[in-house]
Amino acid sequence: MVLLLGIAFLWGFAKVMSSDRWPVLAPARRLWAEWTPRAKAFVYSAPGTFIYLFVLVITTWVLQTSSNSIANVLLLERSTNLYQLIQNPVKVLVTSAFWVPGPVDLLVFVFLFTIFAARVERWLGTARTAIIFFAGHVGATLIVALWLWGSLSFTVVKSSLTTAQDVGASYGLAALVGVLTYAIARRLRWFYVGVLFSLASLVIKIQPDFTSWGHLVALGIGFGSYFLISDDHRHSAVVKT
Repeated sequence: MVLLLGIAFLWGFAKVMSSDRWPVLAPARRLWAEWTPRAKAFVYSAPGTFIYLFVLVITTWVLQTSSNSIANVLLLERSTNLYQLIQNPVKVLVTSAFWVPGPVDLLVFVFLFTIFAARVERWLGTARTAIIFFAGHVGATLIVALWLWGSLSFTVVKSSLTTAQDVGASYGLAALVGVLTYAIARRLRWFYVGVLFSLASLVIKIQPDFTSWGHLVALGIGFGSYFLISDDHRHSAVVKT
């Protein structure tokens, strides 16, 4: 419901800004006319990122308009837990990246993808960005799954984790955040890496579960994606060296 209200508000706001009624809104309309082309140019500069976010909006809308039982089934069938990875590995590895648990998660992803993923896409292009994203998403998922499988063998973790709900784009995003290291000026690069590892370590300390460790693995995959960066891309980094 919150998502639908948000979309309705944005649609209504755009209609008001494009209308000649209510002269009192003239200053706001001038700002709207000035910034709308810039916003469109920003979106067009990273088409893959914003198409992906649009898909997340659609799938979140589907969840929000479904009953709790149906929404739960939809998420469980697309979760990368051990059970689904054994039953439908390719399906869940792909589809799990296109669902998030709720509208709050969606808003967080919209913000973070706009800041990080769009920047990587403008730097490396859509194809390389997609490769790094799915390398992080799939790679971290499989490594964590192997760790869980081994832990279950020694009863280190609860067996209920084999059917846990696990969807989202955070592993892929973490890989993109990692590869962005190579677009930062050399004098700031180690500071950026230090901040990333400090945040990842803090999250693990606060919530020491498999998902938190998966983010650290995905960051490593992002750092390891250096070979995908051509000389031309290094010279056209986001922040010049």
